[in-house]
Amino acid sequence: MRLSDLDEYAESMVAQRVSMVSGVAQVQVFGSAKYAVRVQVDPNKLAAHQIGLDEVNTAINNWNINLPTGTLYGSRQPTTWWPTGS
Repeated sequence: MRLSDLDEYAESMVAQRVSMVSGVAQVQVFGSAKYAVRVQVDPNKLAAHQIGLDEVNTAINNWNINLPTGTLYGSRQPTTWWPTGS
């Protein structure tokens, strides 16, 4: 199970049910894996259009205001991007 799926389950099912218990004032779910931007690329389509992952990274960085750190999970190994900026 992906962390984002587990977080969604905890938020929508577990926290909601626990919050209905008499005497429970507040429920907080910590350790979430929420993404502001999630990009999935098709390596075959990128290759067909002669676009590299570095170009995808640049495009995202140029259009993203917050520039969060990201990880690209490839077929061989994950690659972590550490964009600069705020």
